[in-house]
Parts: sequence; structure tokens; C-alpha cells
Amino acid sequence: MDTNVYCRPLDDQSIDWIRNETEAIVQILDVAARKEVIIIGSNILGKETKNVSDTEKRRAALRIIDLSSEHIIFRRAIEGLARKILTCNVNEMDSLHIASSCFGEAEHFLTCDVQILNRKKCIEKIVRKEGYNLNVLNPINFTEKIIGG
Repeated sequence: MDTNVYCRPLDDQSIDWIRNETEAIVQILDVAARKEVIIIGSNILGKETKNVSDTEKRRAALRIIDLSSEHIIFRRAIEGLARKILTCNVNEMDSLHIASSCFGEAEHFLTCDVQILNRKKCIEKIVRKEGYNLNVLNPINFTEKIIGG
């Protein structure tokens, strides 16, 4: 999951689409707590989250990250895949998150970032070419397609 997914529950819930994403994220965390899905974290994710300026949001996001079942440690091979993902015009940190997910053998990369979602096809094409089967999804799409919410 992308950093923005961990922070979404602390965003302005009066906006319908943010509230809908938050409800999906809560559902995903509930399913993860029952070990029905695995959440993969990374030191890249932890590093970016520690840079969140809002103290309350940062602390809450770090607590959620602690629920990760697996943790991917950065290595040069991740950086190599991230460089290829950069060709899809996503930012460097996002490319590292996506590449880390691949190295964690994740099936899904969840994000609320419209820029990443708009580049979904490009990202998926590159990671599949590299031998990974990663799907880029919004949390709402994930709950609808995978959890059945």
C-alpha cells in the first residue's frame, strides 16, 4: 500500500470520495487483522511516512504500517526496477514503493494517488515484463474485486 492509503483515514472525511476510500481501507485492515490478506510494508514506506508533516497523521500512519505482515528492506535491485517504473512518469518515491511491492511478491499495490492510477497500464506492463504479477488498484476497487465489499 502507498503512503497515502495509510494517511487517508485522517483526511477530510466530509468529502464523499475520501470517506469512501477510508471505509474501504478500514475494511482492508479488518480483513488483514483476520490474516485473510497480507499487508506488505517496506523501509521506503516507513521513511516516507516519517516525513509526513502532520504529526497526528504521521503517528497514525506509522501505527497502521506496524500491522504489516511482511517488511521489505531496500536493496539495489529494487532501485533498478524503480528506474524502469519511472518511465511511466510517476515520482521517484512512488516508483520505489511499487518496486518494493514487486519484490515482496505482492499481487496488488493499493493507492489513492490519481497520478499512479492514471498510469496503471504502463506500470503493470513494465512489472509484468520483469516477471511480476502486480495489479495497481484504488482501495475501493480492491474491496469490490477481491474482498467482495
